Amino acid sequence: MSEQTDQGITRLTVAGYKSISREQSIAIRPLTLLAGANSAGKSSMVQPLLLLKQTLEVSYDPGPLLLNGPNVQFSSLRELLSRGSRGGASAFTVGVGFDHAADLTLTFARIGAEKSTETDKLALTRMSIAGAHNGVQLTPEMDHDAIIAASSPELRQQMQLALAREMLHLTTGDTLHGDPRLKVMRRRCFLDISVVAQVDWNTEHLLSILPLDILIEPAIRTTIHLPGLRDWPERMYPVSATGPQFPGTFQQYVASVIAGWQAQGRRDLLDQLATYLADLNLTRTIEAHVRDSSRIDLLVDRMPVGSSRRASDMVNIADVGISVSQTLPVLVALLAAAPGQLVIIEQPELHLHLSAQVQLARVLADAALRGVRVIVETHSSLLLLSVQTLVAQGHLPPELVQLHWFDRDAAGVTTVASANLDATGAFGDWPVTFDTVELDAQRHYLDAAEARQAGQSH
Repeated sequence: MSEQTDQGITRLTVAGYKSISREQSIAIRPLTLLAGANSAGKSSMVQPLLLLKQTLEVSYDPGPLLLNGPNVQFSSLRELLSRGSRGGASAFTVGVGFDHAADLTLTFARIGAEKSTETDKLALTRMSIAGAHNGVQLTPEMDHDAIIAASSPELRQQMQLALAREMLHLTTGDTLHGDPRLKVMRRRCFLDISVVAQVDWNTEHLLSILPLDILIEPAIRTTIHLPGLRDWPERMYPVSATGPQFPGTFQQYVASVIAGWQAQGRRDLLDQLATYLADLNLTRTIEAHVRDSSRIDLLVDRMPVGSSRRASDMVNIADVGISVSQTLPVLVALLAAAPGQLVIIEQPELHLHLSAQVQLARVLADAALRGVRVIVETHSSLLLLSVQTLVAQGHLPPELVQLHWFDRDAAGVTTVASANLDATGAFGDWPVTFDTVELDAQRHYLDAAEARQAGQSH
């Protein structure tokens, strides 16, 4: 197993967002499984993190959050805020926990005289960092003294040093008017502390204090996202830059990643990809052909995996079953991710035969053993059972797995029940189980078949 990095996301907390009106929190382990009925809130648990990701990735400042982006799309604030008897929530909160013991909490609120109108704006109204060295609670209106009072002793010391350095720097060349002061400033989806100094009467000099770009932003920016609705196969794919950050959704990078592995001679990754594709009974070989500086073709072997024919018969990926193009991004994303990096995959079992869903559990387990952190939203009881089997067989340590079951009550409010696996792969009772549905379906079929036979015998 690869050594894990000490950076990465370990927990998500959400409140006031869509059906998650009451605060719900989930732990993130190397293999984190989200299960539950349709519209139970599984996607809603990870969407706030994806909103942060797409806000940080665009080349301009979209405001506190980019609501309509490649990962999450909203046309109005009313679509994302929880609804209630009095017009719904006016704010939502997202919390992100990190390995370095710094927990980030952000609160976004509707502002405007008439909160029921579609012209309401979103504001970042509060941010807190709970950390051993950088603890602070910020609101946009805080002044110099309030910032110091709300900061941890370690952060106060950093502020005093920054103020002293700025004073020394400015007085060596510029005309300084008044002492440098601390000010809260919004930086996209974060609040930051800046040293503000007035020089030469007209120039405001700014110096950032919080190490957001070191402790927090990288883990969010490098999150890999694969939505459930992945793109249809193309005859040609655009050339794109690859890794370690993949802005937007991941499927657009797949052809370029494979082409890059070929150019770099990464036989280890290419061979592992081919092994996964064969294990899932999808194809024997895959190749990326770079046509020019802007286009790449993906070719796959059309011959069955178990075919005794040695020679390959390569065809464009658009000419084979859709299961190849839908599953390939999942496999490439898991192989491309580094230890500690978060990969969010919605319904990886789509378009896969039942036997392939069993093998997919092994692929997910391999990524977890390398230290990659994978969040899987799934409706496959077979995939879950296969993960349990790997734990019972000793191939996957139970402490690397976390299960979260999502349910909604009669009022439409999401609740999350979490469970750990024991050494035998057992996890206790869910509030509602996949197995109950499957057993009920089998019972209904047997009852119907028995009734039909009884009717025919009379």
